[in-house]
Amino acid sequence: MKKTYAVSLFLFLLLSVSVYFLTYKLSKDILEKDSNTVEETQDEPVVSVDTNNEQTVVNTTKYVLEHYNSKEYTLNEETLPTPADFMGLTRDELIDYLTEYEKAPSLEDRQLGFESFELVSFSKDQIVLRKTYHPYADDYKYYLKDENGYVTVYYIDKSTIYEYTNIAVDSLPEDLQEELVTGKYMSTMNELYNFLENYSS
Repeated sequence: MKKTYAVSLFLFLLLSVSVYFLTYKLSKDILEKDSNTVEETQDEPVVSVDTNNEQTVVNTTKYVLEHYNSKEYTLNEETLPTPADFMGLTRDELIDYLTEYEKAPSLEDRQLGFESFELVSFSKDQIVLRKTYHPYADDYKYYLKDENGYVTVYYIDKSTIYEYTNIAVDSLPEDLQEELVTGKYMSTMNELYNFLENYSS
């Protein structure tokens, strides 16, 4: 009886140990398989979806233009109709457009002391642009300079020519000659016409 009991106990223990090891091995295999699956998933390249939906200016885009006075540090803004030239432009294309404008601003902008034109914000719903000005003194409208021995009349922006004259600088009084070396400012058209009338040959 004792012998049978001992054998039964031995077989029970052997069976229990076998079941334990089989269960351990099986669960270890499952864990390793899951781990490999996770690693394979992590190693797979992430596929980026090219939506190709770059935003552009459309006819419903709100256009806000800011005017910044760098002399007085003031900022004003106005909402304007979106220019036809802007339609269909992406952010980068609009920046290129503004860069080109800076090279040849309008006469009105130059007379106001135009400095720069930049993009403040961009979306399909709204674009905000900023023109920066450094205004000239209000009392000056024209600028006269000695160029190649003759007086040339510019607008106050000093780059837009108002008139080439046939007035030889060396025919002018000495004090005027000295002024024209650095540039002579004039306030009104009457003042300019008086000068041209007095010294034209």
